[in-house]
Amino acid sequence: MLISNQLQLKKERISNQLNKKNSNLDKYLLLIWLKKNDFDLFSKLVLDSPKKLLPLIYTPTIGEVCLNYSSLAPFFPQEGLIISLNDLSDLDKTLADYQKKNGAPLIAILTDGSRVLGLGDLGVNGFPICWGKAQLLSIFVELEPRQILPIVFDCGTDNPKNLEDPFYLGLRQERPSEKFFYQFMDNLLNSLTKKFPQILIHFEDFQTKYALGMLERYQNKYLCFNDDVQGTGAVVLAGLINAMKKTKFLPTQQRILLVGAGSASVGVAKMLLTYFQLEHGLNLEKAKKLIWGVDSKGLITKDQEDKLAEHKKIFARDDNNGQQYQKLNKIIDYIKPTVLIGLSGKRRIFTPKILQSMAKYNQKPIIFALSNPETNAECSLAEAMQYTNNQVIFASGTDFPDYSLSSNEIRQNNQANNMYIFPGLELGVLLAKAKTITNFLVYTAAKKLAESLNEVEKKTLLYPDLIRIKEISKQIAQQVSRSN
Repeated sequence: MLISNQLQLKKERISNQLNKKNSNLDKYLLLIWLKKNDFDLFSKLVLDSPKKLLPLIYTPTIGEVCLNYSSLAPFFPQEGLIISLNDLSDLDKTLADYQKKNGAPLIAILTDGSRVLGLGDLGVNGFPICWGKAQLLSIFVELEPRQILPIVFDCGTDNPKNLEDPFYLGLRQERPSEKFFYQFMDNLLNSLTKKFPQILIHFEDFQTKYALGMLERYQNKYLCFNDDVQGTGAVVLAGLINAMKKTKFLPTQQRILLVGAGSASVGVAKMLLTYFQLEHGLNLEKAKKLIWGVDSKGLITKDQEDKLAEHKKIFARDDNNGQQYQKLNKIIDYIKPTVLIGLSGKRRIFTPKILQSMAKYNQKPIIFALSNPETNAECSLAEAMQYTNNQVIFASGTDFPDYSLSSNEIRQNNQANNMYIFPGLELGVLLAKAKTITNFLVYTAAKKLAESLNEVEKKTLLYPDLIRIKEISKQIAQQVSRSN
């Protein structure tokens, strides 16, 4: 009883200090100090109040931390490694020194900072995004912090604000060509896996061409996972499986429109294709017929004037009868989608007119506005409710406030966050001693997440309550481990 009272007193003391802080950045600094000095207390605090504290140690606050990294670096406990192009010749020694001090890590979280959240090319300032992911792994699946190695690969930046900032800590040079980038990355991964042969490499926030290219290049060579492609695909699929149950249409009757054609959209499309093939027996061509894609130029078709980028070919249609559709409202009228998914990074692109059109064509439209941070969201929960007569089945990438109906009923926001997927998936892969992370294992994690809602949650939610996220992560890990 005495130990319990002391723990409660410690939690109350930290909570009291948090309440006195005026900014989320100050609250983050306090929590990171606590993590370094008392990880058990830090973990208990987060798991007891996930709705309140996860936004402080992860998104959206971690975006603010990234933007201020170079100027505030002396105040952050430095975790992991900053590896620049100039360090590659001594990388074996760097990794050996790291092992002597910290032991052998099980997971490396690697970014080059080229596309951090919705904030663009942050260069070395993207380092804290790896800390955020590492904290979630430590809390949700009980990996020790020392077992996770955050790495930012500093190969320059194409962001002029970084190059002009006197405090910027990274290399003051433009990013290398694609040819040299892969030469450098080959060297880095070769050294990393030579030193730590069992390590799982988690790719995070690489620009689209590298996010997809690296996955293709390394998926069958190393134990690796891209959270922006595979994690996003899995968490969105899980939410859609539950959303489709709330409509009158069968899954194979859905018309799914993805707005945005970057790495996340490709990940979602691939997971959807896997789902329709494995769960509903469709062949690949029939599964593709259920999915449309939109990029900055409009509906993606095979007969566009401009040459289609390789990664967009998954969306290319040939049933448009020579018609080209540029504006989203015209595309909605043409396709009459039952599902609208936003991964565009374009603020409020889901206008009142778009939302009203979705409601006109569907009694219960499924709308996922997944871009984050909030300033990039395609629409808010409140907007989606208001312009669909409160009938929308909604999920978002950012954590919008819940919505109050006039009947005093509360409609909770569903946040499609990758943190539901990657901790359990990666622990399961490690437990299974898998050699590669196949699309089937990623799909297995998505399906388990979709099935994890309890009877109360099934009535109103698409994802389980965050208070159960540690339990859910362990269930996903067990399922993935058994499925390898």
